[in-house]
Amino acid sequence: MRCMTAADLSQWKVSQPMTNSPSPAPDPAAAGWTALPVSGSPFVRELGQLWSRRDTDGDIQLGFVTNASHANLHGIIHGGVMLTFADYTIGAIGARLTGNPNAVTIDLNMQFLSSTQIGEFVAGSGRILRQTKSFLFLEGEMHGPDRQIAAFTGVWKTIKPLR
Repeated sequence: MRCMTAADLSQWKVSQPMTNSPSPAPDPAAAGWTALPVSGSPFVRELGQLWSRRDTDGDIQLGFVTNASHANLHGIIHGGVMLTFADYTIGAIGARLTGNPNAVTIDLNMQFLSSTQIGEFVAGSGRILRQTKSFLFLEGEMHGPDRQIAAFTGVWKTIKPLR
């Protein structure tokens, strides 16, 4: 078996990202969302402004507006961005529901159900399925303006405070 060369890979290159017709920028505040304080994590800050609200059942939702820096070569939002938001969403919801912010992700699984376009507002929600002394088992989902984008599950381990 031979290794692939750059010439082999060139057939998979996308010379120009797909273009999406521009739509008006979403206004989360006008839809009842509250801007969250800037995250202490430089990595999470790459998502941009994060938003929060409670849905009609009183459950916490988080959201963000995608932008061109989140796009892959195909002009849609990169799966890694969506995984980052999933991790933040159910981790933050788990921390809020338990009152314990000291937990780390040990497992995260995601099923991508639809692509996400540049400029879309993405909302995430989650819930605790089970809690033990040391672990949280959570599930969540992401929605775009008119469809479900992803479903995800994860396990968080509670830890002693770092400071």
